[in-house]
Amino acid sequence: MINGVATLSSASSSTRGSAAVQFLLCLLGGKSWDACVNSYRNALAQNAGVYSFNLTLSYNPITTTCKPDDLLITLESIPVSQLPATGNKTTINSKKGDIILRCKNLLGQQNQTSRKMQVYLSSSDLLTNSNTILKGAEDNGVGFILESNGTPVTLLNITNSSKGYTNLKEIAAKSKLTDTTVSIPITASYYVYDTNKVKSGALEATALINVKYD
Repeated sequence: MINGVATLSSASSSTRGSAAVQFLLCLLGGKSWDACVNSYRNALAQNAGVYSFNLTLSYNPITTTCKPDDLLITLESIPVSQLPATGNKTTINSKKGDIILRCKNLLGQQNQTSRKMQVYLSSSDLLTNSNTILKGAEDNGVGFILESNGTPVTLLNITNSSKGYTNLKEIAAKSKLTDTTVSIPITASYYVYDTNKVKSGALEATALINVKYD
């Protein structure tokens, strides 16, 4: 068989070998691919029946993707008098939420992933010199801290990625998922970064849910 051409022949092995040599010499002689293919077919046809056809093979690999849903976590209001000292989070009014990933193109009946995936958060609403404190548009001394399994989450700073990020979830290639959705729990709390600036008002900050594929 010559690459790109499927050939069925009743020719002997020596005839096929001789035809292959002629094919290579034809290419080395500077003739075109199509001319050498025809020469190869003719060499086989001289000694045996030959049936040939052009053969095109294509492979479209399935790649698993997991798309995150939007998540909104709204904390209950808290009186200024109940806020802790600088450098502490509140122990009341924290709220839990779940990052939901919806996965497609899982392999086989066991729902296996085709590639490795990592889930992390990033934001441009981070307090200066901090990758764990989300700060609102107004500098009023209070922000938010996110935790995963009781540990503060490090967010990738969109404008400065040198400090890295917390890997919230890692799914290895060929992992078996019991469901097409993956849930990652997370907890949000108020965090006081400067008591001297504290004042009442609304707070809002945004983080992006990222899925990295390898």
